[in-house]
Amino acid sequence: MTDGGTDNQPPKEEKKWSYVTPTSFGDLVNGLTFAVLFITMIGVFWYACEAKKQTAQLILDGRPILIANYSEAFTNGDGFPQWVNPRLLNFGKTVAKDVAPIGHMVFGQAGIPTPRHPDCDKSEAPKDAWTTDLGAGQPVNRAWGWEQGPTANTGSGPVVYIVGCVYYKDLGDSPFYSDVCMTWSKSDGIRACNDRSRNFVR
Repeated sequence: MTDGGTDNQPPKEEKKWSYVTPTSFGDLVNGLTFAVLFITMIGVFWYACEAKKQTAQLILDGRPILIANYSEAFTNGDGFPQWVNPRLLNFGKTVAKDVAPIGHMVFGQAGIPTPRHPDCDKSEAPKDAWTTDLGAGQPVNRAWGWEQGPTANTGSGPVVYIVGCVYYKDLGDSPFYSDVCMTWSKSDGIRACNDRSRNFVR
């Protein structure tokens, strides 16, 4: 007992309560905001990828696409090509109108630039060009000979090139164009040119 009749007892501990301070609450909000933005970015990226796929599909669905996917060489007794028969296939899903394949064989130097047909890469096909219409998935074969014959060719070099193009239109008369560049050799037959700027479609 102390003077005054009061028990000598240790003071009671006060309970300490923890509160969410404005700073920690702000951190929580920032974390949630970051999570939402991250999820949104993933969604945008996924949507962009899907849109790209859909765009590519729309191109295939909305226009004809002609590509030379095969060619056969007809040779003489020495195994040298006299003419070639490239096959141009409509990979699109719509009709290709006024299809005008133009091309020939020519000697040229190995490497880049590769030779081009003088009637190609212009605004339209020559007026006297042979034309036909192709449905989706249909091919066209057109024999291409030498520019001026194997012995009177204006080109020079060790490589036999098969160069040309095809002009065509869709049902709305929009013009399109496909480039063709291949090489021939006795050992490898006919192959696409190594020039990556060739065999394009536009």
